[in-house]
Amino acid sequence: MSRYHGKAHRSFDSEGTSIGVSPPLSPPRHPVYFVQSPSRSESQDGEKPSFHSTPLALSPTASPLHYSFSTDAVRTAPKPGSRRVLPQPTSGVASIRQPSQKKGYVPWTPGTIIEEEEQLASSAKKKGLSRWCMFLISFLFCILLLTIGALIFWLVCQPHSPRLLVKDVMFKELEVVPGTDEGVPTRVLTVNCTILLTLSNPSQYFGVHVSASEIDLVYSELVVGTGQVPKFYQPKDSERTFSVNVAGIKLPLYGAGPSLQSITDAGGGVPFHLGGVLQSRAYVFWKFVKPKFRNYISCDVIVNSSGMAFLKLIQKACSYTRN
Repeated sequence: MSRYHGKAHRSFDSEGTSIGVSPPLSPPRHPVYFVQSPSRSESQDGEKPSFHSTPLALSPTASPLHYSFSTDAVRTAPKPGSRRVLPQPTSGVASIRQPSQKKGYVPWTPGTIIEEEEQLASSAKKKGLSRWCMFLISFLFCILLLTIGALIFWLVCQPHSPRLLVKDVMFKELEVVPGTDEGVPTRVLTVNCTILLTLSNPSQYFGVHVSASEIDLVYSELVVGTGQVPKFYQPKDSERTFSVNVAGIKLPLYGAGPSLQSITDAGGGVPFHLGGVLQSRAYVFWKFVKPKFRNYISCDVIVNSSGMAFLKLIQKACSYTRN
């Protein structure tokens, strides 16, 4: 009995020493560090991961003890508002072994958002227009708007062409005498007459600017006198009468001289033709919209050359054309 009791006592002492080295049930006096790693088999099956804990060291002299236990029994409930983030595979092999995810799932990788923002910013800079291009586009757009507005205004308030009328023709001088032209004997004509013209502007919104133009006096297709129409401004909805002096001094008649001489000697009527064009312009929208008008006159007149009715107008027939 004493031998057995002695062996049992030594066995009890050895077990007590072994138990003394192992961590007690109460919290350890010295800090114990654990390294937790997920189980590969469980993460592949999609179950809750279990952790194997390995103490790094208990004391400088104690040999490390390796044991594993499951933390499922001591897992505590997560704090409200917190969530657990599982490690995401980044390598090609790990992504192949990743379990099937929901449709539309995109794994998150660090720096993705910053890279996308940089790409968007660089693309915006490349596609953006320069300031000069924007200024040119704005300038052209403003010109287009002004042109469209001017055209609409012109269509609504379109100016009408002025009306030109030959009111009277008065001859002051008519003389045919023999003469020479560069040593060649011929008959020469001296004529002087005044033409009264009336110009009316029927437009209710725009005035017209009349340009200088000429009126010719013709005898047998030969220009024997020329008159100059003065330049003036005709206000809107107004009428104006002005005169043009047409004169010719000692103009050689050449082949037409004998016929004109015979008419004046007999005291008959001398036929003349008056013709010319009156040009005018209306400024609707400054100098951008300025329609131009032309008034053509053509008059056939006959002048008495004898007796008490000398230089009296016998006949006058005029026609007018506007465009």
